[in-house]
Amino acid sequence: GLTVTNGNAFLSSAGVYNAGAVVVVSNSTFIHNHAASGSHIKNDGGGTMTIVNSTFFDPTTATAIGNFSGTMTIYNSTIDGNNVSGSNGVVNNVTGSLTLYNTIVSNNEGVDCTGTLTADSFNLDNDGTCDNATSKTVAEINLQPLADNGGHTFTMALGSSSAALDTADDAVCAASPVNGLDQRGVVRPQGVHCDVGAFEVTVPLRFTIEAPTVQTSQVVCPSPGGALIEDFDSLSGVGANLIAGGALGDYVASGPFLTIFGQDKFGGADFPNNPTKKYLELETGGGATGYYDLDFTAPGGPGPVGYFGFWWSAGDGSNVLEITRVDGTVETFTTQSIMNSPALQGSPNCPDAGTATCHFGNPTTAFLGQNAGEAYVFVNIYAQNEASKIVSVRFTATTGGFESDNHTACVDLIDPGNQTGSGLGGIVIKKVTIPGNNTSFDFTDNIEAPNAFSLSNGQQRSFLNVPPGMYTVTEEPNTGSFQLRLLSCVDGDSLGTPSTGDVDTRTATINVDLNETVTCTFTNSNQPLGVTLASFDAAAQADHVLVTWETVSELENSGFNLYRTETTDPPSAADLLAFVPSQGPGSAQGFFYSHDDYDVAAGHAYWYWLEDVDFSGITTMHGPVSVVFTGPTAVTLSGLEAEASQPATWPWLLAAVLGAALAAAVVWQRRKEA
Repeated sequence: GLTVTNGNAFLSSAGVYNAGAVVVVSNSTFIHNHAASGSHIKNDGGGTMTIVNSTFFDPTTATAIGNFSGTMTIYNSTIDGNNVSGSNGVVNNVTGSLTLYNTIVSNNEGVDCTGTLTADSFNLDNDGTCDNATSKTVAEINLQPLADNGGHTFTMALGSSSAALDTADDAVCAASPVNGLDQRGVVRPQGVHCDVGAFEVTVPLRFTIEAPTVQTSQVVCPSPGGALIEDFDSLSGVGANLIAGGALGDYVASGPFLTIFGQDKFGGADFPNNPTKKYLELETGGGATGYYDLDFTAPGGPGPVGYFGFWWSAGDGSNVLEITRVDGTVETFTTQSIMNSPALQGSPNCPDAGTATCHFGNPTTAFLGQNAGEAYVFVNIYAQNEASKIVSVRFTATTGGFESDNHTACVDLIDPGNQTGSGLGGIVIKKVTIPGNNTSFDFTDNIEAPNAFSLSNGQQRSFLNVPPGMYTVTEEPNTGSFQLRLLSCVDGDSLGTPSTGDVDTRTATINVDLNETVTCTFTNSNQPLGVTLASFDAAAQADHVLVTWETVSELENSGFNLYRTETTDPPSAADLLAFVPSQGPGSAQGFFYSHDDYDVAAGHAYWYWLEDVDFSGITTMHGPVSVVFTGPTAVTLSGLEAEASQPATWPWLLAAVLGAALAAAVVWQRRKEA
């Protein structure tokens, strides 16, 4: 996939302009392109264009996608944020043919669609202008900000309870050109049905931990497969790169790091008819990082599994578990994940180490209570659907070792009613003051008696074993200078209703799901919290200067004053170019902004300054950034010939060259991070 951004064209399409060819655009993202018609894409000259699994965001003029005297078909794409008054999200003139499948057209300043087009009810719009598309509000569609959600390009995720969830046409998702994938390559569907738009919401793995002293899986695998278990008792190896396993497959390390040990204080589970009590350790030595993989799809393995469990003994702080799923996504589970679990009992060096009331300390008969500073926990990992089945597991350690035993797998999915381990949740309330001081703040809650507590900077209150449900925590009013400025909640999973924070009422409304810990942070300050910028830039275009900025957060922000000077001296009121309202006043999220400055002269240098304005009128200045405007440049095309055997080559090549020359678009391809 490609990203095409900040392109500029005088007339048609600053992204892709097709003049009579056959073109397919797939798995790509178009951001902030500028043209008189078809800012992102224009199809003309009888051309045929197919758009699939692509995202179109914030064109600055005209239409996002224009179809003129051609045939255009758009599959599972997201077209959002066309904020120019009078413009159209998707437009098709009367001589063209435009069809939408499983596509979102939303959040446009003008109407969503104009002209004659075909769209069935599996599409979504806001205003009913896209033929028979289902009309939902922007809030109901609930697109999230453009972000790195995995894959090669930025995408717009679907928020909780989005109208796009599980409402697409499965037949379209399965067939070409969608081919059962989303823009990132994630398998469709993840839920009951596939999702509308370019983004498919993944169903997360479910992690649980068993009660203290449990060292074997408590899961009953569905017949006829039964459980596949590797207890390491029949295996051997010292400093090995590979240990040939049995039912689960081979253990393959990144170096000579694998050793099978007999039972000691670090590992080797007790269970009936197990006199040998061996376990597997990954040990790199020193501060080196090493790992080993257990690939269920490798020769000798059972194939993707619906459940994997193991006894994680003597858990070190650097232990990391990476689980690769059938859909290609990777989920991570760490020792800290265990420490954060509301089901974890006891604490390091607890007096009852190794017993039924403490997860810390070795619970085996021969080494009872030893190594009491580390956790001994049986971990269960459940896939929730076929797409999230587990393909492989990577065990990583940096310092210390990674000891484990009783690796257990079920090929089939485990019914939620038969899943074991704690299903209770947890709530963590944190207090932060800026700048830090020792002021104490009072809270009330409806979680557990006495329903009141106090916190100061850096302190937290943890509620364990919380049944699933909705709860509230409120910071009581205070007369001091440190007032609540930010209240944010982070859910432990993406299921169910998200938890929220309301600064005005000083209340966190917390939704706890099974085995989920929700963390809410109350931030107080004696001064306004300013905007955090991710970037601020100015770039010369063909006939103007494009000023862009992106925020990380906009706490208490109402908008921005953009200034321009012709010297490095700070600006005055006379230098104000524009006031740009915040896209999310007071939001903890970030947004992307731009301004086109056409009042520029060739050969002149300009300095741009950005001033954020908070709700009380207090301002903070950022910048400057500078640019030298060189003026328009001429483009000459020569030496292009079409081969007689490929009559479609010339129009497409011309379209590509014109798109590159006129648009001056910045194109890059992101590599997926490992």
